Amino acid sequence: HARLASLQEVSTNELAKAGPFISTGVSIHMRMKPEQFRHRVLTRIPASFRWSVWTEVLRLKDLELPSGGAYSEMSAQENEWTQLILNDTSRTFMFFDRQQQQSLLRILNAYAVHNPEVGYCQGMNMIAGMLLLLSDNEEESFGVLVCLMDDIGLCEFYKEGFPLLRNYLSACDDLMAETAPELLQHFASEGVELSMYLQQWFLTLFIDCLP
Repeated sequence: HARLASLQEVSTNELAKAGPFISTGVSIHMRMKPEQFRHRVLTRIPASFRWSVWTEVLRLKDLELPSGGAYSEMSAQENEWTQLILNDTSRTFMFFDRQQQQSLLRILNAYAVHNPEVGYCQGMNMIAGMLLLLSDNEEESFGVLVCLMDDIGLCEFYKEGFPLLRNYLSACDDLMAETAPELLQHFASEGVELSMYLQQWFLTLFIDCLP
């Protein structure tokens, strides 16, 4: 938790580099200097500005997503995944307080109602939890989760049969066979399959295994 909190600190050098975002605004800078903006996104955006950049890139304000009373109704609607979500929210981030756990529960429950084809799958709690941690805004976290899942296609990881996950695991098998065949053979001799650890890594977008 302390490491995550330290991400909010911005050095003088980083603040200077992020100057264009502050002086012109993220959306304006993104339109006026797209190449410079792209370079900055691919290098490093200070954590304190990251959420603003993400929501602008996703054009969150332009999307018609449930909010206010509609969101509250969806987030409170019990469904077939509610109990599983309830079980997982208490163990997503151990440093989350009761209020944050309840916010995470509502975000995931609302998404399960919003997209019943996907519903809820373990791993989604880590992604939603990280969004909530960075934004400290429940409805915006829900909106970004919807963008990632439905618009960018992350939901394919969690649909029945895990189609995107299966593709990623197959691609990793092929890559290992091509670049590190001896290591892959050693894993096989020890009874270690790549899916044993890659599955969790992909389903959580590496949130639970990288600092």
